Amino acid sequence: KLIIEMKKYIFGAALMLGLASFGTLKAQSSENMGDLKAKKEVLKLNTKLNNDKIKLEKEKKALEKYQKDAENANHDADKRGADFSGSNNANDTAKEAKAAAKKMKDAEKANKNLANSKKKVAGLEKDIKKNEEKIAKLNQQIEFTDKKGNKVNDEAEKEEKKD
Repeated sequence: KLIIEMKKYIFGAALMLGLASFGTLKAQSSENMGDLKAKKEVLKLNTKLNNDKIKLEKEKKALEKYQKDAENANHDADKRGADFSGSNNANDTAKEAKAAAKKMKDAEKANKNLANSKKKVAGLEKDIKKNEEKIAKLNQQIEFTDKKGNKVNDEAEKEEKKD
């Protein structure tokens, strides 16, 4: 009977020890899961940020091209408009007017492309700034943890290193 009683106590103690360690592991894993989810989000945002930066550089190159095109088109349209003079021959005047109108349409199209490109650049810069802010916030949430899982303040670490 004594052996059976001891087995019950040993079994009960082992069961309690197992439950206690399981509860501790579960609490630690839930903290780690939160950090892992935040790190995963940071990685996703970094990927998006890098893709946006690549798009921004491409759009900046396109913007330069559109600026040159718009400058050339505006110059041609101004020149064609300034050189326009009505002549005695109606056919010549009509041809000149048609050519001037074509140059002005080209200038209008070039200016529209330039404006759209500027909007894209501004939008990409805004998205990049927003993503950088999100990443900074998440990085603040993911603080270094010590072996016990307690949050460690960066300022406290700096002070400890000085001492």
